[in-house]
Amino acid sequence: MHYDISLSESLAQGDWLLVGRDNNPPRRISSTYLQITESIDYTFNITSSSGGGQQGDPAQVEARVRVERVPVSREVVLVERPIDGEWRIAGYGPTPGGSGEIDLRVVGGDVYALAVDDYGVRFVADLAVQVGQRIRPTQYTGWVYEITQAGQLPSTEPVWWAAVGENPSQPLGTARAVARRYFQPIALGPGPVEVI
Repeated sequence: MHYDISLSESLAQGDWLLVGRDNNPPRRISSTYLQITESIDYTFNITSSSGGGQQGDPAQVEARVRVERVPVSREVVLVERPIDGEWRIAGYGPTPGGSGEIDLRVVGGDVYALAVDDYGVRFVADLAVQVGQRIRPTQYTGWVYEITQAGQLPSTEPVWWAAVGENPSQPLGTARAVARRYFQPIALGPGPVEVI
């Protein structure tokens, strides 16, 4: 099936729950959450899902993330490479204030952690934005722009700026924003996990 959804509707929705169903024997159903932040074609393959609920043994890992030696909040994704060599996502979760316990499921392989910075939403003319939301230029230059005052983005893409000195907020349409350095994902591993 093919659905067209406007980008503004996708951004307003937040997370989307996608459900795929195949009625041909053997019948299958699978679902996943997806956050749509830019115009893309998304392929959802339900036949590769093995079904039957979560796989693996419950486990937990204490995740700590630091950037330039300072604890930071990040989303952490844990991937596992079992003996068969096929990578799988073992779990994911936040590190509020720089640390957090993340639940996962493991099947006995090596586990790697990736800490991912908020890349933001690509600039969309006249988009309504909220405090804390991040916007990135259509031509990325290393900076994203964090909204400090809600409003609406301008009708044309602005001349973007770098953080200088105290990094005061600047107008961005009717909103205001500060420049923030975007940090590439940080990876570590393989590392130990506690099977519970």
